[in-house]
Amino acid sequence: SLYGAGFYYIPGTDMCLKVGGYLRVQIETGANNGGLPDIFGGTQAQHNRFSNEYGYRARGAVTFDARNQTEYGTLRSYFNLQLEHVDAATTGGSAADTPNIDRAFIQFAGFTFGLTDSFYNFLSFAPYNYGNTQMSGDSGALGNPVWAYTAQFGNGLSASISAESQSHSKRTVLDSGAGGITAATTMGTATSDTGGLRAPDVVGNIRVDQPWGSAQIMGAHHIVNTTYYGAGIVNGPSDESGWAIGGGLKLSIPGMPGDLFAMQANYGVGAMRYVAAPGFVGTQQGASSLGYGILTDGVFNIAGTSIELTTGWSINAVYQHQWNKAWKTSLYGGYVGVEYSTNANAYICADIVNLAVATGCNNNFSFWSAGS
Repeated sequence: SLYGAGFYYIPGTDMCLKVGGYLRVQIETGANNGGLPDIFGGTQAQHNRFSNEYGYRARGAVTFDARNQTEYGTLRSYFNLQLEHVDAATTGGSAADTPNIDRAFIQFAGFTFGLTDSFYNFLSFAPYNYGNTQMSGDSGALGNPVWAYTAQFGNGLSASISAESQSHSKRTVLDSGAGGITAATTMGTATSDTGGLRAPDVVGNIRVDQPWGSAQIMGAHHIVNTTYYGAGIVNGPSDESGWAIGGGLKLSIPGMPGDLFAMQANYGVGAMRYVAAPGFVGTQQGASSLGYGILTDGVFNIAGTSIELTTGWSINAVYQHQWNKAWKTSLYGGYVGVEYSTNANAYICADIVNLAVATGCNNNFSFWSAGS
């Protein structure tokens, strides 16, 4: 009972273990085989003879949560193994059976090491819907490697500092001088000249947890770097510093056990993964109609001297109603806005090929999502 329901002592030890898991089967239309709506890039969004009209997958996961007491507090290790099957017909080939490790971390004396959620994150749509269209910062189901420390100040107040891998946060740095901006670019295969990992992102938050709910403010520093200006050219633009700030609020509804309202807002420059998850937003009808938006950390061109960082902001909210112990319903929605600098917009517009919008185009865009 020390850690809650479901734990039991491993025979002959003082370590407690909880084993859990789930099984999920789904089918969707108007989306890829992961449930992501067609508008978020990929060949599905083209709506031609190669597009699938439905997708199917099944997923199972098992979790292990082990804890024991030490003189420095609770030592915890947590592991989540997931196996997923995607139907062969929706992958264009053989059936895809994929193992994933969603979480694998150790917590001890305030430290957290391993694969887990970003300490920037506050509100994810994942618990409230299966599509999980990420309208705010979210390291996703597979998590992110972190090395973090959390200080507890009492009365539910805490602060965390974390060094986090850029494997989660790096968003394509678009080289507008390498191959042109085409329909293929906007559907998810843009020329990416993102450089190698230079240093972890530095993430911090201040959080309060109370019976009424919780609140958090957070920030992140992110290095934006590229490879080279182009083939045969040995130099490139200097690294730039991207950043993001955000805030979140979660409220329990008085007199309605299980009901909650939550929201999160973010603003970032050159750190778009903390603003929203999709890298490409687009819809294409055959070869005649195309709408697109590209979400990058920055854009550069051999004609420029630096990376032009992208600016973005997002806000999302969810309300969940608990009908009884077995049933609950959620309503959620979010909005994302993306803006390119004058130079970045000019680089992209000047290099658009195979699209009849090369003169006077505007690459700023926004998108929204709502559901239940």
